[in-house]
Amino acid sequence: MTEASGLLAGEDASHVTKQQESTMTFSNVAGVILEADKERFARTLFRASRGNAFTQFYPIEEQIRDPKSNLPVRKTVFVVYYQGSQASALFDKISKICKGFEARTYRWPVSQAEARGRLSALEETLEDKARALNAYETYFMGEIGGLLEVKRSGGNSLLEEWRMFCLKEKSIYATLNMFEGDITLRANCWYPEAEEDKVNQLLTRQSNQQHVNAFLIPDKSGKLPGAPPTYIRVNEFTAPFQELVNTYGVPRYKEANPALFACVLFPFLFGIMYGDIGHASFILAFGLWMCFSYEKMKPSLSGGMKSIFEARYLLTLSGFFALYAGFMYNDFLSVAFNIFGARFEESDVHIAGNVEYKMVDNYRPYPFGLDPSWHGASNELMFINSMKMKFAVIVGVLHMCLGVCMKGFNAIHFGSPLDFCFEFLPQITFLTCTFGYMDWMVIYKWLGDQSYPKPGLVTTMIEMFMPPFTPMEPLYEGQQEIQTRLLLIAVACVPLMLIPKPLILYIWHSNNAKTRHEIDSAAHEDEERGSHGNEGGHGGGHGDHEEFDIGEITIHQIIETIEFVLGSVSNTASYLRLWALSLAHQQLSLVFFNLTVVQNAFSIENFIVKVIMIFCMFAVFMGITFGVMLAMDAMECFLHALRLQWVEFQNKFYKGDGYKFAPFNHKNLLEAANNEE
Repeated sequence: MTEASGLLAGEDASHVTKQQESTMTFSNVAGVILEADKERFARTLFRASRGNAFTQFYPIEEQIRDPKSNLPVRKTVFVVYYQGSQASALFDKISKICKGFEARTYRWPVSQAEARGRLSALEETLEDKARALNAYETYFMGEIGGLLEVKRSGGNSLLEEWRMFCLKEKSIYATLNMFEGDITLRANCWYPEAEEDKVNQLLTRQSNQQHVNAFLIPDKSGKLPGAPPTYIRVNEFTAPFQELVNTYGVPRYKEANPALFACVLFPFLFGIMYGDIGHASFILAFGLWMCFSYEKMKPSLSGGMKSIFEARYLLTLSGFFALYAGFMYNDFLSVAFNIFGARFEESDVHIAGNVEYKMVDNYRPYPFGLDPSWHGASNELMFINSMKMKFAVIVGVLHMCLGVCMKGFNAIHFGSPLDFCFEFLPQITFLTCTFGYMDWMVIYKWLGDQSYPKPGLVTTMIEMFMPPFTPMEPLYEGQQEIQTRLLLIAVACVPLMLIPKPLILYIWHSNNAKTRHEIDSAAHEDEERGSHGNEGGHGGGHGDHEEFDIGEITIHQIIETIEFVLGSVSNTASYLRLWALSLAHQQLSLVFFNLTVVQNAFSIENFIVKVIMIFCMFAVFMGITFGVMLAMDAMECFLHALRLQWVEFQNKFYKGDGYKFAPFNHKNLLEAANNEE
């Protein structure tokens, strides 16, 4: 740019002056063009003027931002000299070529003094613009500083106060638009019945302060325009469990809320799958730390960390029940604890190179959990598999029975004798006579006489449902007669679930239809005699009765029956995930411990090297434990426990087709707006 300024102020001015002194007339066209178009521009001018124009270029060192693309580009100054005036045909050609190349043309100074004057004027203009820009920036920053300033202690910035004020006003006007009336406004709303006195007191106080009349008229007739919303009071402990239930579906109005049982059963199911003293201790310690530090860290929490801290009680209970199950399995990072002393000791008998263990003298059962003698035994996996599988089935059947019982409580609460007599009673009876009986046999085998081998439960259950319905190896006296009676009762429960309810509903609706027809006929006769009221009063009586479709009701009942009968089998099998994940957790921990510490550290004979390797390999073992067992496996157990809560338990009684009670609340509106941002 400096060289181009020198051109404007020096050489070319003197050259033009010399040309003016001569008798010949020369003119010029000057401007700025892209440096990439320089060669094409020169060739085009030479051909268009047939060599009668001379072009000179001076590159600009600094990059210039293109106003169209807003990108920095290289440009160059050009000057075209030609013979003739600005009214000549050659000037028109040169001007058109400049426009075609999108060149910016400028008037060329005729003297050095004019060039210096123009340069001085441009510099003054730039200085004025810079001063104006700085002054505006100072003013703008001052205004922004005023908007960002906190005007009151503990408040927000002025701009944030304005934003929240606009949100609140907008929400107030949106709510007022739901009111009806011109002078006296009225609206229908839901409110918690327990807070009716509080609402009346608030309306009375505001009416006295605002000098207006506002009052609440409760409608307890039971004729509601729609299903009421569901309002469940929660606290910091129950909120995460209620959120788990609401994710599946919001409870129907006055329906039994499964979140009450989820507060204990959900972490208990997690603990059964995750049972390990070491791993559970980490989760329990983390949950307790969050419980004690929540109030101190609450102001700084946001986003994902806030959600984790809100679930602190869920994590704490999950860790507690996993610790309980870990003591029950006697498993600490794949190592057993001998707390109460083993009840088995080595004998002199060796079978296939393995030492056979025998019960100690004065044998008494191990007080709590699994005897440590089973860890490392050749039949350890077979024994633990059997124990955990049977325990999972017992827990699963009890869990499902609780769900069916909740269906009975719902039927009693909603006053539905059909659902109680022909759904709850047959279902709980069917479940008890089949899988409840299987659980009884498991407990009987555990507590019964151990002096003789017991038959397998799977074989016994198959023989119970397959002809000739005779157990090959009886477990107890009178087993065939008892199993036959239980099977007949279970089979009889299926038609009780299937047939009576649609049939009774059909008869009841048929009788009601006759009664409605007689009432409508009498009303029609009154209408013809002109003795009835206005048409609007009668019109509401027609069309309010739903059409009863016996086919639809029957198909629905068939689906419900088949789903429960087959679901009882599949749901019971689904609870075996408690056994499978617990076994996988224990075996993974054992494999990691053997591959890191045992094989790479304990096998070394040199004491110093052995100590160093134990330290290093234990660090590797704990790293794997944190990444796999405390992160991935914990999340897996959480998801499986959630599936058991939603599918196997809640589908026995839970409709989940309600909607939450959402009162008008400025705090909730502002939090929702902040979350959207």
